[in-house]
Amino acid sequence: MKLWRQVIVGLAATFLLSSARAENVKNVLVLHMESSRLPANIVAAKAIQETIGREPGTQIFEEYMDENRLTAEYPAFAERITQKYAGKKMNVILTVGPPAFSFMMKYGEQLFPAVPIVFSFIESRTLPPELPHNVTGVSNTISYASTVGLILKLQPDTQRIVVVAGSSADDISRRNGVAEEFKSYEGRLDFEYLEDLPLSQMLSRLGQLPSHSAVLFSTFFRDARGQLYIPKRVCQLIVDSSNAPVYGTFETLMGCGIVGGSLLQIEASVRKAAGLALQVMNGKNVASIPAEPAPPNEIAVDWRQLKKWNIPESRLPAGTAVMYRELSDWELYRKYIWVGITILALQSVLIILLTIQMRARKRSDQAVGLLTGRLISASEEERRYIARELHDDIGQRLSLVSVQLGMSGNQLPVDAVASRTELDHSVAELDALISDVHNLSHRLHSSKLEHLGLKAAMKDLCQEMAKRHGLQINLEAQIAQEGLSGDVPLCFYRVAQEALSNVVKHSDTTRVQVSLTQAPGALRMRVQDWGRGFKTGEAPAGLGFTAMHERLRSIGGRLSIESKPGEGTVVTAEAPIPTSNGFSADHSAIGSRE
Repeated sequence: MKLWRQVIVGLAATFLLSSARAENVKNVLVLHMESSRLPANIVAAKAIQETIGREPGTQIFEEYMDENRLTAEYPAFAERITQKYAGKKMNVILTVGPPAFSFMMKYGEQLFPAVPIVFSFIESRTLPPELPHNVTGVSNTISYASTVGLILKLQPDTQRIVVVAGSSADDISRRNGVAEEFKSYEGRLDFEYLEDLPLSQMLSRLGQLPSHSAVLFSTFFRDARGQLYIPKRVCQLIVDSSNAPVYGTFETLMGCGIVGGSLLQIEASVRKAAGLALQVMNGKNVASIPAEPAPPNEIAVDWRQLKKWNIPESRLPAGTAVMYRELSDWELYRKYIWVGITILALQSVLIILLTIQMRARKRSDQAVGLLTGRLISASEEERRYIARELHDDIGQRLSLVSVQLGMSGNQLPVDAVASRTELDHSVAELDALISDVHNLSHRLHSSKLEHLGLKAAMKDLCQEMAKRHGLQINLEAQIAQEGLSGDVPLCFYRVAQEALSNVVKHSDTTRVQVSLTQAPGALRMRVQDWGRGFKTGEAPAGLGFTAMHERLRSIGGRLSIESKPGEGTVVTAEAPIPTSNGFSADHSAIGSRE
C-alpha cells in the first residue's frame, strides 16, 4: 500500500513539474513575407534570433508565406497554421513585411485570439488609421524623393529617371508611392516607368537609355508573364544591362551594383520591433506600447560604383556612408610603413652614431698610431744613440784599455809569472766585455741593416742568436736587393728580434725556421718554431706581441700568431711595400753543431 502511494505521489509531482515548465516556456511565432531565400527575411531572422532567441525559455517558430505563389491559397494557409499550432499557446506574433501583416489583420483573431501582434518592415502610409488594441510595431518610410535628391547631387546633369518595378501587388503598391513622391520634381525631371513587361524586354530597354539618365530600382517580385524573382537577383541583372547608373532604396540591395540611395534599414527596423515583442513577452501590456517609427534611412553609396561611373566623392552629401571602399596601399599598410620608417629612422640614427664613433675611433687610432710612431722613432733614435755611444766611445775606450794592459804585461819581469797570469786573465775578461758591448751595440742598432739592407741584417741576427743560444736557425730570404727603405726593414728586423727572443725564452726548442718573401706590393716574414706552444687566447705575459703589433700597425702592416700546446708557434708579419721586380734568393742554415 505504501509503494502504490509513493508511485502516485511521484507521478503527480512529475506532472506538476512538467506543467510548470510548460507555463514558463514563451512561444514566439514569426510570420515572414515571401520565401526563406529573400535577403530581407535572412536579415530579419538574424535580428530576431539575436534579440529574442537569447532570452531564456524562449521558442521561436518561423513561417514563410511565399505569397506570390500562394496568393489564392490564403484560406488554405490559415488552415495549415491552425492545424500545425493547435494547442500551442503563443505569447506574441511578430510579422515581417506587408503581406504577413495583412494576413494577420485578416486571420489573427481566428487563428490566435487576443494574442499580441508586433509588426515590422511596414510602410507607415499603408497602415490603417487605427490599429487593434492588441497590435503594435515599427513602421518604415521609403524615401524615394531623398534618393532622387542624391541622384541630382551625384549627377547634376540628370534629365530622366527610369523607375523599374515588378507586377506583384507589393511591387504595384510601392510604385504608387514612388509616383506620389515624384510630384515635387515634375517639370524638372522626366519620369519613365518600366513595369508590366517581361524581364527580358525590360533589360533590353535599359540597355538603350538616352544620355543623362538614371535608373531607380524599387522591388521586383514578379514580371508581366507571372515569372517569380528575388529582387536582389533582378537588381544584379538590371545593373549588368543598364547603360546608366542604378540606384535603390533598400539596404539589402547594396553590393549588387547599385550606386546607392536613401536606404531603408531593414535589420535595424526588425531589431527594434523584436525589442517591442520582448517587452510583451516579459509581461508588458501591448495596448500600452504605441507603434514607433523605424530608425531613419541611411544615405549610402558603393565606392566601387562611384569609380565605375566617374562620380567624384566631393559631390557626396555630408554624412554619406561610403561602403566597399578599396583601401590604398598607404591605408592598407600604413601601420607597417610607419613601423618600417621608424626602424629605418632608428637604423639611420644608429648608423650616424656608429659613423661618428668610428670616425672618432679612427681619429683616436690615428692619434695613437702617430704617437706610437713617434715613440718608436724616439726609441729607435735612443737605441741608435746608445749603440753609437757603446760602439764609438765605450767600446773604443775599452779596446784602448785592453791594448794598454797588453803592453803593460809585456813590461813585466820574466819571473813575475803570477802577475802575468792574473793580467792575462783580466785582459781576456776585458776582451769578452768588449765583445759583449759590441754585440749589445749591434742589437740596439744594426749597422748592417742601415748600410747593407734587411737581408744581410737578418742573416747577421740569425747567426748571432744561433751562436749565443745554441739554436739551429734555417733562414730563407727571397727579397729584392733594393726597394726596401724607410721604416719597413727596421720594423721587420725588430719583429724578428722579438720573435727569436721569445723562442729562446719560452719555446724550449732549438729548431727555428725564418722566411722572408716579397711579392709585388707586399713583404712577408714567417718565424716558426716546434717548441712548447700555447693557447692563442691564453698567451703568457712578456711575449711582446703588443709591441710587435704596434710596430707593424705604424707602417700599415699586420701581425698574426698561430700556436697550439705542444705543436710550436708561428709568427707572421706582413706589410705593404713599393712594387719591385728585382729579387734575390738566399737560403742558409745557421746554427751550432755539437
